Amino acid sequence: MSPLAARFEDVGAPAHLAQTWFAELLRDGFALTVSGVAKPFARLGGEMLRLQLDGQDLDRDLDEAVQHVLGGFADLALHPDVAEGLNALANLGIRLVTLSNGSAHVAQRLLDGAGVRHLFDRLLSVEEACIVASSERPHLAAYSAFASQLGICR
Repeated sequence: MSPLAARFEDVGAPAHLAQTWFAELLRDGFALTVSGVAKPFARLGGEMLRLQLDGQDLDRDLDEAVQHVLGGFADLALHPDVAEGLNALANLGIRLVTLSNGSAHVAQRLLDGAGVRHLFDRLLSVEEACIVASSERPHLAAYSAFASQLGICR
């Protein structure tokens, strides 16, 4: 997540706010999921980021700062050992799919960048199932919906 901390600094905010913002995003995402409130990850993240950056001495408009920081998700990369692990799983004949709280496009970009997209049957998102998840883990309903679609018993 260090590229996101750098994005905070880019807009004139302290880098440590990235960690606070993300921790609060996870906390509130969990709370919303438990309470049954549906809110897309990107929308929740943007709203919370707006609150986090409000009052900071930014070098640009608040809306531009929020977009710049959120744009940092596009710069994230897989950890160095992930591609090797994914290849090992695929070589064992294990079927690979993703299930993301965010956009499947983000997962596709990450996997394409690491050269491992071809190993995956599907890139799934809770947005696709119209089930919004907490920031940490998709809601059980998302797992159930996709397990049924993929022909996997629960």
